[in-house]
Amino acid sequence: MKKYPLPQLRKGEKILVAFSGGVDSRVLLELLLDHQKEWELELVLFYFDHALRPSSAEEALFAIQVGEHKNLPVFTERHDVKDYCQKRGVGIEEGARDLRYERLRKKKESLGFDTIAVGHHLDDNVETFFFNLLRGSGLQGLRGMEVRTGDLYRPLLSMRKKELEMIVEQRRVSFVTDESNFEGEYTRNKLRLDILPRIEEDISPALYRTMERTMALIRREDQLLSLLTEEADKKLERPWKLSELLSLDEAILYRLLRKIIEECRGSTRDVSAHDIDRVVGTIRSGRGITEIQGYHFLASQGKLYFMGSKPEHSVGYHPLSLGRNDLLGMSLFLEETDTPEYGDDVLSIPRDMVSGSLHVRTRRPGDRFSPSGMKGSKKLKDFLMDEKVPFPERDNIPLVCDEERIYWVVGYRKAQIPKKSSGKYLVLHQLEVVPKEDNS
Repeated sequence: MKKYPLPQLRKGEKILVAFSGGVDSRVLLELLLDHQKEWELELVLFYFDHALRPSSAEEALFAIQVGEHKNLPVFTERHDVKDYCQKRGVGIEEGARDLRYERLRKKKESLGFDTIAVGHHLDDNVETFFFNLLRGSGLQGLRGMEVRTGDLYRPLLSMRKKELEMIVEQRRVSFVTDESNFEGEYTRNKLRLDILPRIEEDISPALYRTMERTMALIRREDQLLSLLTEEADKKLERPWKLSELLSLDEAILYRLLRKIIEECRGSTRDVSAHDIDRVVGTIRSGRGITEIQGYHFLASQGKLYFMGSKPEHSVGYHPLSLGRNDLLGMSLFLEETDTPEYGDDVLSIPRDMVSGSLHVRTRRPGDRFSPSGMKGSKKLKDFLMDEKVPFPERDNIPLVCDEERIYWVVGYRKAQIPKKSSGKYLVLHQLEVVPKEDNS
């Protein structure tokens, strides 16, 4: 029996094997078992039931039987993926993948294991390349999967699907068939069953090996750009000066923005090139706010702020007290002084002008604003339209107000305010953006 080498295997590794019972995971298990004794591997199987097909209960039983036959522990879990996806507003494929990996990692941690082995192969990798290409991905989405990524191990990544099918046939091992692999209703399955086979047959017989080399080249170039982005980031202070951001090479700037989002959000999945284009547009204009997946970039007073938590969509107000105030993703410092202060990030208001107390809120129907440099007032709605603020972002803009008027549309303009007063001044400083707390 041929013994297939497994790349980047580590001696004494404790591996949780993602086992569906299909051809891919069946071969994955067989090849790991081939090396178990020599490499002193500890193997445990994990079957995840998505509750999407009636046959899933039989597949769980099959996984248990394989584990018993191979003298390996088996863990099975069943979760309602449809319910999970509906609650989070994501598609079935994305939600199923997220929940599956979430449960795999929890089981890995509870066992005290090192690694999760998955049965991704070359066909999967090429399919992912084209899937991301069609979504308009940059190099980071076109670099393909790697044998080792964090705690994930993909030892079959250089093998074709047909090679795996040949192995199960030669070894006469049983497996289950996932019917969804033969349904052409999902984008990935359309690529897998229709488009890529046509390219391989009619245009490029060596498609998969060619793409394997292409992805390796992209990974090398992607690593270089990541290194350059990291070096640029270390030289910049947060909040970022717009002038310094605009001095960066465009490729580095785009990567830096994705890096900022990833650090706070955990990933840049569903963040498109168009999303980053909008942020760059905000940087170039020097003012405004751009929302991406619930997170906000604010350009104001020559700086770029990243709001690491989603502003509250509330017409209620957040009172400002003397001292530091952290709210709506910002940090403001309020003090009472004898003399006013002026600057891009400072607002000075005669104390006797303020009706009630100062607070921060988002817009509400009927709001009016008296922009500096303009006589009279206008509807806030019209002001935001004149400023060309995208409609979805208008509800996220922080407003500094009292009970009667708006003093500051943060990121855009302050109100017309008298510069002289017979008494005290309330001086408000915009300090920084409050980083998102890690609640994990």
